[in-house]
Amino acid sequence: MDWRRPHLTPKVADFRTLDTFQNFLTGIGLGAGNASTGGRYGYNPISSIPLQLEWAYRGSWVIGKVVDCHAEDMTREGVTIQTDDPPEMITELETYIDQMQIWPTMCFGEILGRLYGGAIGYLMIDGQDPETPLNVDTVRKDQFKGIFTMDRWQVQPSMDDLVGDKGAREWGPKVGLPRWYDYMATYGSGMGSMRMHHSRVIRFMGIKLPWRQAISQMYWGQSVVERMWDRLLAFDSATLGAAQMAYKCYLRTLKVDNLRSMIANNQVALKGVTGQVEFMRQMQSNEGITLLDKTDEFDVQTYNFAGLDSILESLADQVAGAADTPMERMFGRSPGGLNASGDSGFRNYYDNLKGKQKTKFSPAVGVIYPLAYASKFGKAPPKFFQTPFKPLWQMSKVEEADVTDKTVGSVLEAYEGGLISRSGAMKELRQLATITGAFSNITDEDIDHAEEQDKDARENPPNPADLGIGPDGRPLAPKPGAPAAGGPAAQARSGGARAGQ
Repeated sequence: MDWRRPHLTPKVADFRTLDTFQNFLTGIGLGAGNASTGGRYGYNPISSIPLQLEWAYRGSWVIGKVVDCHAEDMTREGVTIQTDDPPEMITELETYIDQMQIWPTMCFGEILGRLYGGAIGYLMIDGQDPETPLNVDTVRKDQFKGIFTMDRWQVQPSMDDLVGDKGAREWGPKVGLPRWYDYMATYGSGMGSMRMHHSRVIRFMGIKLPWRQAISQMYWGQSVVERMWDRLLAFDSATLGAAQMAYKCYLRTLKVDNLRSMIANNQVALKGVTGQVEFMRQMQSNEGITLLDKTDEFDVQTYNFAGLDSILESLADQVAGAADTPMERMFGRSPGGLNASGDSGFRNYYDNLKGKQKTKFSPAVGVIYPLAYASKFGKAPPKFFQTPFKPLWQMSKVEEADVTDKTVGSVLEAYEGGLISRSGAMKELRQLATITGAFSNITDEDIDHAEEQDKDARENPPNPADLGIGPDGRPLAPKPGAPAAGGPAAQARSGGARAGQ
């Protein structure tokens, strides 16, 4: 900008973005007579029109699928609780999580975030002030009451008070986000007005926006519907248009002499023509006959539907691609093509969701499960407490059998090598039930009995001579007729070796 000659400063609207490739002879890239150089993208703020989003979500099953599929699949399996606690405590905690409806609520919060561009889930802790920072160590038994979800239009973020404004001591992943969220009680919500500290809420975001756009959206994201709005309109319009064509698959034309004059001057004659047309409608069928005056002409023109299915297929592909969802999941149909199974598409889809689980849900799960543990058992979780997400890809029976066989072999090898105890081996085998369903009948009594055997083995270690080991640590020569040394596993191997000789 030349500040000395402001009248010569070009306006923003005067600039055009052209392709860098130019050809003077053909006019490509020069902006003259080239339709592509006039294309540009405008602002379509669908995310700022909640009523329009709600109508679209309720009225279009395609938009419903776009919003719901990712949220439902990311929360379908939940997590696996890994801890040093006894298995019965893990079972109690999982039951408590189910009773609190944690994962259905997380699913609904993600749906609201994807639809509106943002939502929050308030961690309801009985007896604590929502304006104070959350401290898991202060949660007592039965204080955690679940999650209350609110969409972005139900809360008011503190735009003038952000995390990090008070200094470096607040640095972290939430720097630059609102410190407070004010909720005004609405009819039918069941929750009173309150101000919530950012540590007590879970943010559900749609599409994350750049800084300037995020500020315009009050630090929320963008609805997943907005970016693909044009593709959704094209698909629904084409589908509805194809359905309407079924009612008008042919056009019938009847030419009547002096029809214009009859309409203008002779109502009696016009009534006769109308009666004739009605009579034709009644008589026309597969076996009927069309009666006409000698001077009348009757013509039938049919529509050609060839290529319409290809257009709908192409639009469906674009919708599925924009939604980042396989066609099989989006439209509920089998994959097409020779030897097409759809496995590769679903694996890529689940890998994508796995990454979203880590970025969107891992911080929330890292707070919710310790809260639930403290509320259920009245104490903080142990030092070893992990909650990895369960795999979304469901194994076949053959894959389950293969995983079970390899896992059992590894556990037995570790047990025979003295790396784990008998009770530890049984715990590992029962943990396999969460993956393949095998060894689910191992009871707590079985593990307790194994722990007693481990304790007895530690207190009364076996005599090395009974194991066939001499004072110098070398194996003793077996006596004639004596069983092979080394325990049952070694005896089995020794017998197998002799049988094969």
